[in-house]
Amino acid sequence: MKKRTPKLSAGSMADIAFLLLVFFLLVTEIPEDHGLLTHLPEEPACEDCFTHERNMLQVKLGKQGELLVDGEYTSLDELRTQAERFYRNGGILVERPADPNYPQRKWVGAEGASLDAKQELTVQVLGNYRALPRVAGIQLDARPFTPYPWYVEVNDALVGARRTVMNEVLEAKGLPAWEVMENDPAYRKEVLAVETAVPDRAMDLLPTE
Repeated sequence: MKKRTPKLSAGSMADIAFLLLVFFLLVTEIPEDHGLLTHLPEEPACEDCFTHERNMLQVKLGKQGELLVDGEYTSLDELRTQAERFYRNGGILVERPADPNYPQRKWVGAEGASLDAKQELTVQVLGNYRALPRVAGIQLDARPFTPYPWYVEVNDALVGARRTVMNEVLEAKGLPAWEVMENDPAYRKEVLAVETAVPDRAMDLLPTE
């Protein structure tokens, strides 16, 4: 009698593969890209507000990785330094000599001045402070085809500049660093106060040719 060679039946392999595919589709989580939080320019309060060059720090990105601040080629570190000066100019809690090339801060909390709720809270937490003009801002203008990683790096530098100045204000008042307070409900008032004193003024312009 001829000996039969045993064979492995592969008839059910397709079913097993299909079940595995369905399993991984159900349990695999695909991270969502939420993008970056950006701001668009607000309508100016007066016709010539934005004509004052000192009220705007103009940052332009080229498609080859160029970086210009107020028309001058610069580095990422220098951009951060200039952004810090923009946010800090003349001091926030104390008055120091100001650079005429940057927006001039004005005292908030003076006796008899009308304040909104956020300003009142900020004065309660930080005391009298010097606020940026409402029209002051940092314009981030990305050229078409600017590499996205380069845009993110520049945006991070602007965010880092603001955080540095916020931490300076908090340290002056004996409060913890922003990174400690940011997600702690116990410091909700302090967080709102320092966000009001050092508002985020970086804004994106629509891409142009």
